[in-house]
Amino acid sequence: MIISSAYIFAKQITAGGTPTPVLPTNVVFDNGVFNMERMKANFALDNVITALDMNPNATYSIGMVIIDNASDYIRDNNGEIFVNQGTDRCFLSLVNGCLVHVGTSDTNANADGCDYSFPINFDTLLSEGYTKFYVTLDYSTQGIVNPTAQIRRIGIDVRYTKVSGSNYVIPSVCDTSNPRFTLNDTPTTTEHTFNVNFEETKLGEKPTFIQLLMTHGTYAIKKMWFE
Repeated sequence: MIISSAYIFAKQITAGGTPTPVLPTNVVFDNGVFNMERMKANFALDNVITALDMNPNATYSIGMVIIDNASDYIRDNNGEIFVNQGTDRCFLSLVNGCLVHVGTSDTNANADGCDYSFPINFDTLLSEGYTKFYVTLDYSTQGIVNPTAQIRRIGIDVRYTKVSGSNYVIPSVCDTSNPRFTLNDTPTTTEHTFNVNFEETKLGEKPTFIQLLMTHGTYAIKKMWFE
């Protein structure tokens, strides 16, 4: 019996399952897949430490400050994602290839905030040759209960780890610390792409965290990458 090479190849694909796409080296996340070569060892979407874990008195409004100065957690990070949550304790979900957050309340950011610090594994920005970081997402006001007139935003930042005195902290490498970008105030889902520039004086640093800050409405993060 003659078996074609095409048949053998097809059987190999079936037996092995669908292979995980190999992302370009500058891409951190795309179409539901993280570039594990660019994530810190032991990274997983459910491997999280929250601001409340760090400080039981944390509120959403001070959670990122607690995270940025949580010396022991930063020093000992084992691939955990640092998460700052509002009172609904929302986490990102992987839905249809996107990282999705739905914030339901317009009146109080504490009710629906969701900020993520993803641990990444990079050499210095100078040696990597990167000067910008990009995020593409879909956004709409869907999911908000009793929407009011608000400016909708997403915060995007890239951070590095340094020792300050005897403490570990995570400052920004971006031109503007915690840049926040305006989103369309509409129930119609709209795609946005934003980028942040890196400070020339910080190009010698190794990025260790990507931070995304989200509040009201439906956010669907589609892609994150460096250029």
